[in-house]
Amino acid sequence: MRAKDLTNTDRNAILLLELYSSTVKPQLTDANKAVRLQWAIEHVRSAAPGTYTFDPLYDSVHVDEKWFFATRVKQTYYLAPGEKPPHRTCKSKRFIKKVMFLSAVARPRWNDESGEWFDGKIGTWHFTELVPAERSSRNRPAGTLVTTPVAVTRPVYKDMLVKHVIPAIKTKWPKGASRRVFLQQDFAKPHVAPTDDDIIEACSSGGWAMELKFQPPNSPDLNVLDLGFFRSIQTIQEENFSRSVDDIIAATDNAWRRVDMMTLNSNFLTLQCCMLEIIRFAGCNSYKIPHMRKNVLSASGRLPESVMADGDVIDYGFSLLCATVMEEKFLQLAAEVSESLDMADFSSEMEKLSVDGDLDEEGDNALDELDAELIRRLENVL
Repeated sequence: MRAKDLTNTDRNAILLLELYSSTVKPQLTDANKAVRLQWAIEHVRSAAPGTYTFDPLYDSVHVDEKWFFATRVKQTYYLAPGEKPPHRTCKSKRFIKKVMFLSAVARPRWNDESGEWFDGKIGTWHFTELVPAERSSRNRPAGTLVTTPVAVTRPVYKDMLVKHVIPAIKTKWPKGASRRVFLQQDFAKPHVAPTDDDIIEACSSGGWAMELKFQPPNSPDLNVLDLGFFRSIQTIQEENFSRSVDDIIAATDNAWRRVDMMTLNSNFLTLQCCMLEIIRFAGCNSYKIPHMRKNVLSASGRLPESVMADGDVIDYGFSLLCATVMEEKFLQLAAEVSESLDMADFSSEMEKLSVDGDLDEEGDNALDELDAELIRRLENVL
């Protein structure tokens, strides 16, 4: 229908329409919802009789991985009249260079002892190695060390935690703050179990009391990196044109430094809002992420440390939790995860975290521990 053919009724109807972006979310079972509900309830604190708020999460460090690409497959440009649009080509979308990064963040705060801000950005690390070039090119002779992405297997991920993430937390953690710290990771298959001896040793050495824990399965809305912080980094990273792996690393590291710590603080408040909605929706993820107008509140000095929770919603959540036999839900979830993560599925998921989809010998060995690992992971969620 042409615009001139629209009646006034049609135009009024169009004005009443709302723009809504729909994102595909993980499908949740009843067991998933019960575990998510319990997780959110555990972060509720009583501020006064009948008044609830959420844990400010000052003792939490969230870790997660993300691919960063040299360019997007689909890119939007604003051109001047008559300007020729760029012509971008590649052999296949699979040939677009990319690098996997592991990032760790905590909640920003003022440190009275040091008299300065702790920005919460623990660090970001790339899964790469230097490999001698097999053939000469116009850019370098054969034998030159070239930065190459590596497959992220459980041993590789564990090595990154022990040698980089945990030491960085100990170095950058605010002086005078509690050394009781929880490292939260998602349910990705290469992630190491909290009961691993090397992890326990790294977390407890030097008088620290760190603990690695899993967030509930299928719950990216419970990790601040997935709630906007990675997106903020990606937006800045894409401002730079990248031709090589080294370019991607440089652009991503620069974006990491440029992201304002207040953005990270806002992401932690968004996480609290999500947990409130999870309770309101009985563990389901069908809610729309609420907006607090955090920028307006921050500009006026009224940005809260923690989100206040509706007492009726919290009471409703407690009643649901009391009526749920969590042991049964745990066994149900263990069976569901075990069924969905058979050898083929596990290999497929490992390929998503690899560079070329090939599993090495270490990755194959990790598959043999699947069943026992599933039980250990779910036990650490509950």
